[in-house]
Amino acid sequence: MSTLLWKIKEKKLNKTNLFLYSNFIKKSFDINIDNDFNKLWKWSVENTTDFWNSVWDFTEVKGKKGKIFLKKSEIFYKNKFFPHAELNYAENLLKKNDKSPAIIFKSENGYKRILSWEKLHEDVGKVSNWMNDCGIKKGDRIAAYMPNIPETVVAYLSSSTIGAIWSSCSPDFGTAGVIDRFSQINPKVLFICEKYFYNGKEINTINRLKEIIDNIPSIIKVVIIPYPGTETEYKNNLKIETNNWNDLINS
Repeated sequence: MSTLLWKIKEKKLNKTNLFLYSNFIKKSFDINIDNDFNKLWKWSVENTTDFWNSVWDFTEVKGKKGKIFLKKSEIFYKNKFFPHAELNYAENLLKKNDKSPAIIFKSENGYKRILSWEKLHEDVGKVSNWMNDCGIKKGDRIAAYMPNIPETVVAYLSSSTIGAIWSSCSPDFGTAGVIDRFSQINPKVLFICEKYFYNGKEINTINRLKEIIDNIPSIIKVVIIPYPGTETEYKNNLKIETNNWNDLINS
């Protein structure tokens, strides 16, 4: 085809990841890719070890690469990239720590909340410290019976921070489904939201808590989370300790 349908402007091109990565390759390996995708592809498949090492460095992954960048196999899908690497998901996700928005949440009932990266860092630090104080350690299981709210993200990242294993169910799971899923992994902590909203209706989930606890004896701590924009109404009548999310965050 002799006529171009579209061509990126040079000013925008110079801000693309391909342009930035090409410059990175040129500087690191003295190879001029010249923003040519075919040249980059050819170099990447002919220099796989250098390529994957450069991807780690260019994207500024936080962690330990290990001494081997690529363990090759004649069968492509059996290749192992950074087989001895160690990294933490939360550490990499929380690279930013400023006042710009990290999470923008708006519920069906109209409540809106913006959580900055700075606040996200702070909340994750407090919840993960609480987990440490409770004796939760790497490899322990954390369960969440939660809707898509900022607190769910905070609880997950807090679990990842200490190397705990996370499992979750959405609140539209019935009690039997929750028990069936979580009883297989023996979680020590359960995060549960009191209610959620769907199709204009408020749906209570906290009244399912006792049955869940009675059927999953591994749970030793429960954190009760009010749905954003609402107040906590639950009164503990369980034999194990329950904690209010707001007490953890505001401590």
